[in-house]
Amino acid sequence: MKEGIPFCRVPGDVTQTITSYLDSPSALSLRLVDKCRAAALTLASLIALFSSLLASIANDAELEGLLQVPIPQLPLNSDLSHFYTSGITRWLFHQLISRLCILDNCGLSRWRLPLLMLYYIRGRRPLVLEKKNFGVFDSVADALRQPEAKRQWSVMSHCLQLSLSQGGAQPVMEYGRISSPSNIRHHLRIAVRDSPSPLCPDAFDPKDPTTEIDQTDTVFHTYSGMVAFTLAGLSRRPSGRDAIRPRATPGTAVSFLWFARDRSSAIARWVRAVLEYPASALPMRVYDKVLRRGTDRRSVSERGTSIEIRNSRYRLIVVTTSTQHGHFACVTVGDYPSLDIYTTEQPPFTATRAALQMLLGQQAADEVWWSLVDDEHVTVHV
Repeated sequence: MKEGIPFCRVPGDVTQTITSYLDSPSALSLRLVDKCRAAALTLASLIALFSSLLASIANDAELEGLLQVPIPQLPLNSDLSHFYTSGITRWLFHQLISRLCILDNCGLSRWRLPLLMLYYIRGRRPLVLEKKNFGVFDSVADALRQPEAKRQWSVMSHCLQLSLSQGGAQPVMEYGRISSPSNIRHHLRIAVRDSPSPLCPDAFDPKDPTTEIDQTDTVFHTYSGMVAFTLAGLSRRPSGRDAIRPRATPGTAVSFLWFARDRSSAIARWVRAVLEYPASALPMRVYDKVLRRGTDRRSVSERGTSIEIRNSRYRLIVVTTSTQHGHFACVTVGDYPSLDIYTTEQPPFTATRAALQMLLGQQAADEVWWSLVDDEHVTVHV
């Protein structure tokens, strides 16, 4: 077997080329294993490497420019040679490392559709992660103790506020709690599970774990799914003092609520099939939650009084999947069976109808759409 030359004898320009093929963990390991390699991988070369890695994360094709992570920079009016002796370069190194520890190789693609919702809610503006966002944690160690999804959302949601239709703004997160879709000024406690819930037993992901919201008996299959459902609920709030201002397009946003009058119809069977499909096999653009509700029906037996528990399953399907659309649309599938269709598109809703046809099939989509023409369950968001 052939052996390579010592790393310390590799020319500097070749070293820079090699580092471009490393991710941040392997680069740090390479620097720590061998003193010869430590000398070759200088602080300057690591800064260049980590800057390019951070830029590649921000320019991820799956995120389509929905998330921007500015590269921390040294002051422009100073002598660079002075930085190497004063420790400012080391400050830059630590700034890059802290960002990469939080973002690098952490499945940011799970946030593509929640970020897409924020993009339209906030007036077609990408979310920019500034220095204050990464300051939400006291240290990198504190950040790494959190599940990946929770850690990422803590950074992305820090100082994130949504404009209200009657003026002012409201933070999405406050003291670790998330805004309630039914009352944006009220924040609900979030409980992240460290094991599967009996209601969502399949495919537990410790990086994006099953999450419950206090006071609602609501269980979400994933933490990112909890955020997606909340953002969808906030975006479709009816007109009023605390309504979110839909700035994605001028005019109004519309929500159509459809119930199956015939539970044996083809569309009702489709809804039941979608809800029964295993959550572990769902594509990334579908989010899952379960409501656990106690009913008033009680039965007395030898064992005492028991309360019947009914579980209701809902799935959120985002049908707008690109920033190239001029609108945002999503469908919440409920086990009534029901469909709650939300769109910021203006009449005659051509693109939304086309998306529904792709989702349901043309015949079923037309059946749903034409039943909504004279339906009273239509909410207009001003």
